[in-house]
Amino acid sequence: MVLKTKRILSITLAVAMVATAPNQIPAKENDIQIQASPGTVEKVLPEGFTGVTAEIKNAWNKIDEEILANGNANYPADDGKKPTLKICPDENYTIPEAINEGETLQVMYDVDLLVGATSANRVKAFKDYVDESNPHNTPSGGARLKKRPYLIGTEIWYKLDDAIKWTKVPEKTQKRLGHYFMQIPADILFGHDQVTFKVRAYTYYGVSKSAAKTVKINRLKNDIGKIRLNVNDGEVISGSKTVTVNDGKENNISVKLNNQEQNTKAMLENGAYFIVQTADTANGYKNAVTATSNGQKDILALLNPWRDSTMTKVIRVDNKYFKYNEQTKAYDVDLTLWAGNTGTSFEETLYPEVFGENRDDYKVSQLQMKLPNGSVYLPTKIVPDNSKINTRTELSAVHAIGDSKGMESKMTVSFSIPEKEVDAVGWLLDTTKLKDGKYTIVAQENQSSNNQTTTVNAQESNQQATTANAQESSQQTTTANAQESSEQATTANAQDSSQQTTTANIANSNDQSEEANSIPESTKVDFVVDNTKPTINIDIKDKATLNKQLVIIEGDVAKDANGIDSVAVTLDGKDVELPGVISPDDLKEGSHQLAVVAKDVAGNITEKTVTFNVKNSAITSTTEKITKNTATLSVNVGSKKTNVTFYKGKALNVANNGIVKGQVVSGNNGKAPYEIFKVNTGSVKAQEKVVVNWSGKTTGTDSDHKLTMFVQNINTGKWKAIGEEKSGKITGKFVAKDYVKDGKAIVAVQVIAKDGNPEIEQSEVTKVANQTSWDGTGKPENYDFAFAWETDTQIYAESFPYHYKNMNQWIVDNKKDWKIKYVLHTGDITDDYDMETQWKNADTAMKIFDDAGMPYGVLAGNHDVGAGLENYTNYQKYFGADRFKNKDYYGGSYKNNLGHYDLITENGQDFIILYMSWDIYTNEINWMNKVLKKYPNRKAIIALHRYTRGSEKANTPITDYAGKLIQTNVVAKNPNVIAVLNGHYSGASMNVMGFDDDKDGVKERTVYEICTDYQSNDQGGAEYVKLLYFDLKNNKIYVNSYSPYKKDFNYYDNPKLENYNQGTVVYKQDIVELNYNYVDKKQSLITNSINGFVETADVIKSVNGKTGKVSCTYSGLKADSEYSWYGKVTNSDGEEFYTNANTFKTLKTLKVKAQPTIKVGKTYTVGKFKYKVKSTKKGITKVAISGKNKKIKKLVIPSFVNIKGKKCRVTEINASGFKGYKKLKTVAIKSKYLTKIGTKAFYKCSNLKTVKYYKNKKIKVGRKAFAGCKKLKKKFPARAF
Repeated sequence: MVLKTKRILSITLAVAMVATAPNQIPAKENDIQIQASPGTVEKVLPEGFTGVTAEIKNAWNKIDEEILANGNANYPADDGKKPTLKICPDENYTIPEAINEGETLQVMYDVDLLVGATSANRVKAFKDYVDESNPHNTPSGGARLKKRPYLIGTEIWYKLDDAIKWTKVPEKTQKRLGHYFMQIPADILFGHDQVTFKVRAYTYYGVSKSAAKTVKINRLKNDIGKIRLNVNDGEVISGSKTVTVNDGKENNISVKLNNQEQNTKAMLENGAYFIVQTADTANGYKNAVTATSNGQKDILALLNPWRDSTMTKVIRVDNKYFKYNEQTKAYDVDLTLWAGNTGTSFEETLYPEVFGENRDDYKVSQLQMKLPNGSVYLPTKIVPDNSKINTRTELSAVHAIGDSKGMESKMTVSFSIPEKEVDAVGWLLDTTKLKDGKYTIVAQENQSSNNQTTTVNAQESNQQATTANAQESSQQTTTANAQESSEQATTANAQDSSQQTTTANIANSNDQSEEANSIPESTKVDFVVDNTKPTINIDIKDKATLNKQLVIIEGDVAKDANGIDSVAVTLDGKDVELPGVISPDDLKEGSHQLAVVAKDVAGNITEKTVTFNVKNSAITSTTEKITKNTATLSVNVGSKKTNVTFYKGKALNVANNGIVKGQVVSGNNGKAPYEIFKVNTGSVKAQEKVVVNWSGKTTGTDSDHKLTMFVQNINTGKWKAIGEEKSGKITGKFVAKDYVKDGKAIVAVQVIAKDGNPEIEQSEVTKVANQTSWDGTGKPENYDFAFAWETDTQIYAESFPYHYKNMNQWIVDNKKDWKIKYVLHTGDITDDYDMETQWKNADTAMKIFDDAGMPYGVLAGNHDVGAGLENYTNYQKYFGADRFKNKDYYGGSYKNNLGHYDLITENGQDFIILYMSWDIYTNEINWMNKVLKKYPNRKAIIALHRYTRGSEKANTPITDYAGKLIQTNVVAKNPNVIAVLNGHYSGASMNVMGFDDDKDGVKERTVYEICTDYQSNDQGGAEYVKLLYFDLKNNKIYVNSYSPYKKDFNYYDNPKLENYNQGTVVYKQDIVELNYNYVDKKQSLITNSINGFVETADVIKSVNGKTGKVSCTYSGLKADSEYSWYGKVTNSDGEEFYTNANTFKTLKTLKVKAQPTIKVGKTYTVGKFKYKVKSTKKGITKVAISGKNKKIKKLVIPSFVNIKGKKCRVTEINASGFKGYKKLKTVAIKSKYLTKIGTKAFYKCSNLKTVKYYKNKKIKVGRKAFAGCKKLKKKFPARAF
C-alpha cells in the first residue's frame, strides 16, 4: 500500500516589478493564493443521498468497478448510518493547537475501509474473521472494518491565514486500513501564520464532514522592535555557540557580554530551509541529503517514501553548513542528494562484497532554499556538469539520480544567500575561553549611528518571493524532517572563520550589566557557562579489593554544579538499576568492572571505569579456652586498628537436620547432573545471611564450564549463582530476604556454561529414544527440546490482533508437551512504526510470554522503523532493553535493544542467540563480532529481519544486501555460528553454506541459512509458527511449521529433501531434516559433605580500636552444647570483612568424686614400687620413690603416680631406696619434677652402667648415692636425655 497523493491545485505566479538577486524567485505583491475552481468548491453531497451523481464521478474520476453501479453485489448495503469520521483517539495524531514552521500538519481519523485500499482476499478475510476474545468489535482490527459500507474517498479543505476561499484536495488512498491520515505538507504551510482545515469522507450512500479547525504556525518572525536572542534565560552552555540577535527590522543593535561590547556580524538567525520534491523513490532505499561541516559529512534527511510521507521535504540547514564568501559577500552551502541502496546512503565502499549493490533511481524537482523572512533562492549551480545530470536550476527543472545507465548516483546543489539577505547579527561565543559561572548578555537598540554594528536590511514582505507551483505527482511521498523552526541556532561552527569573531578576554565577573527594562527596546539574558565535566564518585579505587557493600545513588555517584542530565552504570557490562547495592557476597571471586557514564545539562560527558577484585579475606578466627560455660572468641586482624563485632551464628549440617541432601539427578539427554539441597534455616531475619559449604567432585568442567552453587528465589523461582568450585569446594552466601520462606531455602549445584543458567527441574527427564522415521507432517516422535520461531506479525498487529494473542497463547499452553524452551521473533512486529495501537496489540500478545516466564527475543524489522527512516522510537518504547534486562537469559544490549543476545542452555547444549535489527552497518557488525568472540564455545544462531530471500527470483542471488554483508563479515569470521534465521521475504527457503575455518581446504563447518515469512496469507499468516526440534541422540534438527488456528502442519507441504548438504538451495519448503553434531557431555557429580551456617544479627560483644589478636569472652553458655559465631571486622580504612563461621561445643559437667585422704609421711605401694608422701600443698602432692623388687634390671622414674585416685608428682628418690640392687643396669629419670636423689639411693648397685635424666634439670644428689657403682663410667650425671 504505497501512498499516492494527488493534489488538485491551480497556482499562478506573477513577476514582481522589483530588483532581485539572479537566483532569487520574483515575488508577488501579496502571498500566493491557492484556489480551486470557484464553481465547484461549495458543492458537496447532501447527507443520506442515494445514487451516484455526476458530481461524484467528476470529483473522484474513475471509481473501482465494484462500486460504480447501484446495487452492486460486492458493495455492502446501506446501514442508514453516516460514514465513520472521527479523530482517532488511540494514536499520536490528534489536532494540535500549533505546529512549528517547517513541519507537516498531520491528523489521523477513524474511517471506514476504503475501496481498493487492500486486496479482495483481505476484505473477504475481514468478513470471515472472528476475534473469539471480542467477537463484536475490535477497534484496531478487521472486525470494525467489515461491517460498514466502504469509503470511496476523502477530501481535505484548507485555507491559509485570513483567506476566504477554501482549497480542496481529494484523495483516494488509505495508507492505514480504517484510518485517514490527513496531511498538509510543510512547503504549503511555510511562510504562513495559521491554517484552517476540515475533512470530508464519502461512501456510496452519503458524506460526513468534520468541523473546521484552526492550527497556529509558530514562526521565527516577531513584532518589529522586539529584540530576540537565541540564548534562553538560565540556559547552560558549553563549548562554542553561535549567538544571534534580531529585532525584526534593521538590527541596529549593540550587544554586550558582562558589559563588554561584542563585535557582531551579519548571519542567518536559524539557518535556512531546503525544499525538494521527490518522485519514484522506492521503499527501503536510503536516499539522502547531506551537508559537510569541518570535514564531517552529515545526513540532514532521508528521502524515503514510507507510506505516510509527503512528497515534499522541508529540510532545515543549520548555520554551521554555510560558509561566508568574501568575494561575493554571500553565504554559500553545498547540499548533496544521494541515490542510496538498502543498506547505506554512501558508505558502501568499505565492504567489497556489496560493491555494485543496486541503488534507487528517482527524480527531484522544485529545488529551492527558503528563509524564515520569506525569501526564496534557487540553486546557483548543480554538479557534476555532464550529460548524466540536468544542471538547469529553474524551479521546474526535473533531475534524475540513480545508478541506471546514463545516471549519476549523487548530485550536489549549491546555494548562495546574499549578505544583505541574512536576517540577524551575531558572533561566535567561545565559552572555553571563559571561566565557568554566570554571565549576562544585553542587546539593545543603538541610540546613535556611532554605536551601530554591522546590520542587514531585511527586505520588506512585498519584496519577498514565494514558491512556485508544487508539481503534481500521484506517486511522490516523503516525510517532513525539517527541524522546528522556532528552535534557535546553537551550533558552534555555524559560520566560516572569516566571518566569526570570538569572545576575547571576558572576565568572569559577578558585575551584572544594566537592567534591560531601564533601556528602551532591549533584551537581557542571564546564562551559565559550564565546560566542566561532571565528577564521578565511585567509593572504591581502581584495582582495589571490594570488602564492603558499595551503595550507588544517582545523586551521589555523579555531581555537577549545574545539574546532571543522565547517569548510566554497568557492572561487568550489565546495567545496574539505581539506586543500587553491589555486595562482594553477591559476586564471584576474581576481577570485576564497574563503569559509570554521566552527562550534565550542558552536554559535558564523563566516563569512569574501575576494575576491582573480590577475594576471600586473610583474616582468621579461632575459638579458645572452651569450658562448660565460657569460650574465648579470637580474630587476628593484622596491624591496622580495627573494630570487631562478634555475632551469634547457627550451624547447619546433616546431623542436626539443618541441611537435607537430595538425590543427584543424572544428566539425561546432555544435561549436566545436579543435586538439590533443602536448607532448614529456622526463623531468620530478612537481612541475615546464610552460608553453605559444599565439597565433592564432578567431571565436565573447563574454562567455560564451572561447577556452580545456586539458591532459588522464593518469589520468582529463578536461580541465583552464589559460588563456584575451587579445589573441590564451594562456599556460597545469600541474604535471607527473597530466598528463605517458612525457615527453608533451596540450594543446588550443577556445572553451567559461562554466564549461563542452570538446567534444573524438579522432575526427572524422560530419556529420548531413537527416531525411527519422520516425514514432517507432525511433530517428531522423539526429540529433546524445541525452539518456536515467529516472524512478520505486522498484519496481526494491524488487523487481526486475536491471531497474535492466540498464536502466543498456544506456544505457552503447549510448551511442556512440545518441549518448547525458547521463542524467536525476527521482526516486523507491527505494520506501521508510528501506530500506537499496533504496538499496544503487539505488547499485549508478547506479554503472554512475559507472564508465563517463556524466554524470547525480538528485533525491529523495516515496518517497525519506517525502513530507511530509521525511526526506532516506538520499538524502543515497547521492546527496548528495559523490557528484558532483568531476564536471566538476557546477555546484553546494543543501543537499547536494536541488537541483543540471549544465552540459552538446554540439555547441556550452550547457545547464543544473537539479534540485530533492520539497519546494519559498521558499528553493528563490530558489535556482533565482539559478542560472538566473547562466547566462542556457545553455538550461535543469528536472528535478522532480512538475509536470505524467501522465494526464487530469476538472476537474483538468494542472499540480499544484508546477507552478503553479514555472511562475509560475521558468519564467515566466527566458527561458532551454525545458523542464520530471517523473515521479511514471503516464503520459506534455505541456503546451506560451508566454511573452511582452519584453512586446510576443507569446508568443515556447515551453516543453515533459513528464511520464513507467512504474512502473505489472507489473515496475515494464519498463526503458522516455525518449529525447530533438537534431537541429541540422533544428531538431528527437525524443522516444520504448525498453525494452531487451522490445526494444520506446514504452510508449504513439499516433502523434505534426501539431504541438505552444503550448496543446497531450496524454496517453498517448511519440512526439513538437518544433520548436526551435538556436544556430548558425559558427566558425574558426587557430594562428599555439605554444611551451612546462619549469620544472625545478634551481637555477642564489640571490641574497638584493637590490632593483632582481638578477643572476647562468650559467657553464659550451657555445658555440653553447640554454639556458633562469626565476626565482622571494620578497619581504619573503612573496609569490612567477615570471618568464617566458627562452631564449638562446651565441656561436659563432670560429677566430682570424693577425694581420698593421703597422709604425709605415709608410704603407699603402687605396682612394683613404694611411694612415701612428702607433702600436700595447694592441691599438689609430692612423693619419693623406693624399690620393692631387687631383681629389676631397668628402672624408669615416672613424673606422676596415682595413689588412691590422686595424681601425685614424683619429686624424690628415697634414701637407700634402691640400695644393693645388683641386677639393676639402667636408670631413666623421666620425671620432670624430680629434684633430689637421696643418700645411698643406689649404694652398691654394682652392675649399674647408665643413668639418664633431663639435661636442663637440676637434681640434688645425696651422700654416697652412687657409691659402690663400679661400672658407672662417670660420676652422676652420666648421661642426659
